[in-house]
Amino acid sequence: MSQFETTKDLLDYIDSIDELEYANDKNTDHFKISSIDQANYYVKKYKELEEECNNINQSAKNCLEEYSLKVDTWRENSINPIKNKMDYYKNLLEEYAHNQLDNSKKKSLKLIEGIISFRAQQPIINYDEETMINYLKEHNNNCLRTTFKVDKKELKSLGQIKDNNFYFNDQLLDFVNVENKEPTFSIK
Repeated sequence: MSQFETTKDLLDYIDSIDELEYANDKNTDHFKISSIDQANYYVKKYKELEEECNNINQSAKNCLEEYSLKVDTWRENSINPIKNKMDYYKNLLEEYAHNQLDNSKKKSLKLIEGIISFRAQQPIINYDEETMINYLKEHNNNCLRTTFKVDKKELKSLGQIKDNNFYFNDQLLDFVNVENKEPTFSIK
């Protein structure tokens, strides 16, 4: 019988040796990938670690969501009775204010603990947005807002970058700053 019972045992052993070599090489900064097989191996290891990070993040997210639901439930159960009492007190105070201010020009009552008052509200105007816009285009443009925004994609396609300067219609735009970025490295 061999030292390794299964292929998995062999692969685990190889991984442990490679990880040990990697740790040693990392400390001395001498290790370099020198073949496509090594590159494939490290891409595989990278993806495994990436998947492990994703699993940890997902697990943490799930736990936080579950705990958040528990906290939200506790908060609602704690606040609802308080809000019910507040609503009851507000209704009592509103009724009292109505009775006291009914035949008066006053809109508020000053009390030791605070002020109770009535405030007029602005009416709500409901309309179909598209219909109103079309009407105002024909009758009163002052009620319409126009928002201007730079189309960056179109600007990049029509402009030119020369020597870290931006030219539009062959004219240098000195108020534009060109920032060159380093290429990004990715592993997929």
